[in-house]
Amino acid sequence: NSTQGGGTVALPAGCVYTLSAANNSTDGGTGLPVITGMVTVQGNGATVARSSASGTPAFRMFDVASGGSLALSSLTLSNGLASNGQQGGGAIYNHGTLSVTASTFTGNSSPAATGTSGGGINSSGTLTVTTSTFTGDSAQEGGGIFNQKTATVTNSTFTNNQATIYGGGALLNAAGTETVTGDTFTGNTGPGGGAIDNDTALKIGDSTFFNNTAGGNGGGAVQNFGTTAITQSTLSGNTSPYGADILNY
Repeated sequence: NSTQGGGTVALPAGCVYTLSAANNSTDGGTGLPVITGMVTVQGNGATVARSSASGTPAFRMFDVASGGSLALSSLTLSNGLASNGQQGGGAIYNHGTLSVTASTFTGNSSPAATGTSGGGINSSGTLTVTTSTFTGDSAQEGGGIFNQKTATVTNSTFTNNQATIYGGGALLNAAGTETVTGDTFTGNTGPGGGAIDNDTALKIGDSTFFNNTAGGNGGGAVQNFGTTAITQSTLSGNTSPYGADILNY
């Protein structure tokens, strides 16, 4: 994990690594060393979790620095907590390049009412998510993912994630561009945009939105403040007082 090199960590299959303290205080606390080089973690079905024991401090699992690169595969990240009121990303805060494949984010949160958010991931760099699952993650906005630059989310599932104050039960595209292809959104909730809240540029293709719920801010599936293109997708059973499926500003 140096700026001149990199490496691969292959975790034994099915093991659970429980972190009880932060390794460092970067961006409000991170359980593992900050990623500054080019690092690959092959999870092989393993889990990295923040301890659920009473008194465990708030920290996320990974932080990717602006010049760093992290590739995760087949790994579960659970119970991460970002709560300093400045940076979100309950499981991962990404400033650099982050690639996530066949992984699961569950029970991670970023509950603070101020600062950036993202229950699972907060990304201000380049983000690629493929064939992954986000379930039961929560944040003030962007229960699953909070994007601030470039994000591509493909063939992934978002179930029962929650935005508590603003929008995007599953995804919030706050800045930059986001492309969503072949994804499924079910049972996500938020005051606005039960599944997705878009502030800038969003493309949705071949995706399904079912049984997502938005409150008084509208858009049971999608709330749009920017530019959104939706093609070959299904929106069904979503609810909101204003725009059961879509609320377009």
